[in-house]
Amino acid sequence: MARTLEELDRLPDRQAKHDHVHSLLNQSRETACEVLTDSLRFPHYGWVLDLAVRHLGHLADPQAVDIALAYLESTERHRAGYAARLLGLARAERAVPVLAAHVAGGARVGSAGRPEAYWALERIGTPVAHAALLAAVRLTDPRSTYELAVEAVCRVGTPEAVDEVLRLSATTRLMWGSNTLAAVAKIADERFTPFLLEACVGPHRHIALAGLGRAASERAMEPLGHIFFTTPDRRERRVVAAAIAHSCAEHELIMVRNGPRRHDRDSDALLWRDIAWLLGQVVRTDSQWHRDAKYQARLLCAELLEHDDPLVRAQAARSLTRLGRSEHSVPHLEQRRPIPGLLSGLLADPSYRVRAAAGAALASVGTKAALPRLREVAIEDAVACVRDAAGAAVRRLA
Repeated sequence: MARTLEELDRLPDRQAKHDHVHSLLNQSRETACEVLTDSLRFPHYGWVLDLAVRHLGHLADPQAVDIALAYLESTERHRAGYAARLLGLARAERAVPVLAAHVAGGARVGSAGRPEAYWALERIGTPVAHAALLAAVRLTDPRSTYELAVEAVCRVGTPEAVDEVLRLSATTRLMWGSNTLAAVAKIADERFTPFLLEACVGPHRHIALAGLGRAASERAMEPLGHIFFTTPDRRERRVVAAAIAHSCAEHELIMVRNGPRRHDRDSDALLWRDIAWLLGQVVRTDSQWHRDAKYQARLLCAELLEHDDPLVRAQAARSLTRLGRSEHSVPHLEQRRPIPGLLSGLLADPSYRVRAAAGAALASVGTKAALPRLREVAIEDAVACVRDAAGAAVRRLA
């Protein structure tokens, strides 16, 4: 078989070489294992070894697992990463002790194959494998932990794994790359807020902001608010808005109301549209009305129904549809801006987008007093989507 691999040099092109190796791997499992053994010994033809590892790993061939285990236990480990990857692909549970020893050996075994061994332990997926992975990470200097190890711990996802990632995030010397940061963002909770805020000043700001959308705490509101009102990137502003809406309390909505004026952007229609969208994402409620962020968001949306820009008015109406009726009622506040009355007035708006959004919102927050006007719009409006929205509101309120 070694001679067969040496003869690859005589083949005319790369495609012919690939076809030859594929034919060897598909002959039989015994032949494929011979290719694996010989390519582990050869200093060249790494692509042959890669093909053999993928082929035999997906087959979970027991003989190939034995070959990989023997290679990891030998003194020659310059291709240990391939052997570890095969064991992970095969999900070989009996390889856990060898892989655990390989990643826990520190400087004694060198670094060859250790990142792949972390990945293999996570992929094997048994409680013993996950325990070995976490134990190995704890024994490693946090400042030099492989990013693949962090990603593997993130994919484990248990409370113990999340705690371990939190420990690593507090001690890392260099900010992780995009793949690792994305893995952390998916499992982050409120404790990761300082780390994610720090990552916002790096090259992967959008990933950190997405993580804050799921994990932001109240202490992140001020820096997130600054980003929201100063960023020129509207997509980024929407991501920040989701983070603010997820965690903001009633008193923090004052920041949303007064932010444009503080940043000299009071006339920015795009910003006001995003503010209206943010208000529709607010979900926090409380048994006491004066601490109910969702109720306060409805009041702010009512203010935006009178904005000069028609798209701001339409977005405010859509946000009211999302917010629905508040569980709390404060008559002296609601009388200042009666939302159903404001929405009924918008049914005569020059913009069909505003009229359609107002009709849809009345289906959620309207009263029977709006039915005559809705019936009239459902019959007479010149735009079909407006008639449809008004008709749906009539059926809902009737």
